Amino acid sequence: MVLKISITRVFIFVVIIIISYSCSTQKVIEEDEYLLQNNEIILKQEKSGIKKSKLENYYQQSPNSKFLFLFNFKLWVYSVFYDKKGTVNSWIREKMGEPPVIYDKFKTQKTSRQLELYLNNQGYLNSKVTDSVNFLDRKAEVYYQVNPGTLYTIDSVEYNFGSSVIREEVLANRSELVVKEGEPFDMDMLKEERSIITDLLRNNGYYDFSKQYIYYEVDTAKRNYEVDVTVGIRSPKNQTISNSSKFKKYRIDSLFIMTKYDPNKALKEGGKHYKKFDTLNYKQHPRILLYYDDKFFIKSQAILKENFILPDSLYRQELTDKTYRQLLDMGIFKFVNITYKKSTVKSDTGNVGYLNAYIQLTPKVRQSYSIDLEGTNTSGNFGVAGNVIYEHKNLFHGSERLNLRMSGAREAQGNIVSTEEGDEIQLFNTNEYGVETRFQLPDFLFPFFSQSFSRTYNPSTNFSLAYNYQQRPDYTRTVLNLSFGYSWKTPVSGKLSHYLNPLTINMVNVPQKSEEFIRNINNPYVINSYENQMIAGLNYTMVYEDRDVEEKKNNSYFYFKSESAGNILNSFSSFMGEKTNDGYYELFGIRYAQYLKGNVDYRFYQKLDEGNEMVYRIFGGMAYPYGNSDNSIPFIKKYYSGGANSIRAWQVRSLGPGSYRDTSNGFNNQLGAIKLETNIEYRFDLFWTLEGGLFLDLGNIWELPKTSGNEDAIFRFNRFYKQMAIGTGVGLRFDFSFFILRFDFGLKLRNPALPKGEKFIFDKGYIEKDQWTFNFGIGYPF
Repeated sequence: MVLKISITRVFIFVVIIIISYSCSTQKVIEEDEYLLQNNEIILKQEKSGIKKSKLENYYQQSPNSKFLFLFNFKLWVYSVFYDKKGTVNSWIREKMGEPPVIYDKFKTQKTSRQLELYLNNQGYLNSKVTDSVNFLDRKAEVYYQVNPGTLYTIDSVEYNFGSSVIREEVLANRSELVVKEGEPFDMDMLKEERSIITDLLRNNGYYDFSKQYIYYEVDTAKRNYEVDVTVGIRSPKNQTISNSSKFKKYRIDSLFIMTKYDPNKALKEGGKHYKKFDTLNYKQHPRILLYYDDKFFIKSQAILKENFILPDSLYRQELTDKTYRQLLDMGIFKFVNITYKKSTVKSDTGNVGYLNAYIQLTPKVRQSYSIDLEGTNTSGNFGVAGNVIYEHKNLFHGSERLNLRMSGAREAQGNIVSTEEGDEIQLFNTNEYGVETRFQLPDFLFPFFSQSFSRTYNPSTNFSLAYNYQQRPDYTRTVLNLSFGYSWKTPVSGKLSHYLNPLTINMVNVPQKSEEFIRNINNPYVINSYENQMIAGLNYTMVYEDRDVEEKKNNSYFYFKSESAGNILNSFSSFMGEKTNDGYYELFGIRYAQYLKGNVDYRFYQKLDEGNEMVYRIFGGMAYPYGNSDNSIPFIKKYYSGGANSIRAWQVRSLGPGSYRDTSNGFNNQLGAIKLETNIEYRFDLFWTLEGGLFLDLGNIWELPKTSGNEDAIFRFNRFYKQMAIGTGVGLRFDFSFFILRFDFGLKLRNPALPKGEKFIFDKGYIEKDQWTFNFGIGYPF
């Protein structure tokens, strides 16, 4: 019996739910109270440049949160369980519900004052905000009439620093200053300039200087909506306007580095904690002193390479911050603390003082191992895996890192098979075992980069070797991976990372293939994908990640990867004039692959408000075979679609390519040379640790004319958009802080593999069981 659900009934059911959610909540509101329904800002000068979204941040009270921005689900839960007693009812009311937000006249008036204050700070010194309220059916809608007035501009800027030296040093960097004549007057701009001036001085030797010494005087008495700004510096002692020459520059006298600092023992033992250690002058430098115990657990040059604080150099805050980041990035220190004390040995000379710098390093445990079980999401299917991981963070006492992982996994996968009674899902298991070792050096192995590059970009050299064994009902394969390469990051922010692997070797061996599996593959191009192959080449990856889930702002993620294989081997084989097997070159009796491949993945995370976020993703990729692989791409390099991190209305590898669908072999294994995908997801908080998600996925995979003999599977510019699959669905996510457990229910809206007139779900008027899919995952899909 085929399960069918009427779309009309589903629509009616959803409408009933919405109406029930929107039911009256009057029983939780007193007779003389009004539920705050809405806040609205009416901006009289639309072209003023003021954004309503900025003004909305100053609401002193906001309406109850709305589910899908339509109805107050949490308020409805609170009202349903409002007068019900018992521990369970109380837990539901407090954890799942939300008490009503009652209109407060005084908070409304405070909001108006806050809006006027904000506008004044933005340069609208004559702004006016009035509020009004519309009461209807025990609900209140508040309106704020905002009249910004005229924007004031800066007529003149004067710097009253007292010290001509400081004044000249600041004005020498005037291009970095933001308070300038002719610019709009903005209090935020004054705050920003205070930070800029502070940074300029602290990076030029003024250790004692801080932003609290900078003051502003603003004269608003001028006509024509202009102001005069005076920037001054107060004395560090009496906080009154005085001569800023009392600030002096500082240089570094001596540097003291404690390599095994224990903050707890230092607190208990005081100065005795230092006396237990031996000392060593770095390369006989009398003013760089390292403290150590019986032996160095890390080489002194490894620490000094990441240090930018040197004797006789001018104090600079940016170098202190950089040293702190570099030492932490070594990965071997649990805590890094950098402090300064004024030197008691070397006396001040005129306007120059001297500082002693102290770097306190608390090391991590050098060796560790862990044994864990985890849920797998390798191919978007439910599974379990076990890992034994060993890590050494300081193998040769230079922060070299060794990581060894042994793993085993078992996944339960499903496949849709057509029978006389209809489509059925057949389950099968995939077993996978592997061992992987990684080794990282904290610098480039070959010295063809300058020392300044090494100190600026934090590079590393990476080696990896991995062996993987995978067993499926249709084939068994082994994969051997070897790679050598470099990685580095952009300075300061570290948001842009680069990975270059000039040597990668991937050997694929398929010792067992099901005769039925091979027999059911009628396409010779596909059969070539399941032959033994060697992949030797290079790749480059660039990753930009401005993603911080703790920050309440929009951010993005960009991933680009390009790779090529077989070019050097092919040139060498041609030069040597080696004989070919059926027209193809071989190495160690295995035909090696030759292709180009590129991927682009862009994601944008839009913060709507607290607890609501939109995520947009675009992915595009293509692999092109040529030369020694003129008509096939190694199947491990091909693309697939469907599953927990792709088009979630389809099972993994069950979509495409194009409008072609091959189920004759009994297992989902649709692969392609091109992949296009777009995902939109709305994420929202529900209650407790539970989050919700609504998503819309669109995309597919395709083959190239040279990699497939089936026209329906080939990418064509005049029709690829007609072969796009569309899926939607809802998800539940349990956020346990250390990991996220995800359940997604996908529904096929458009299936390109169905005949014309049946591709859309609405064409039939009902939903069949093979039109929805359940996916389990660990973490967010993207």
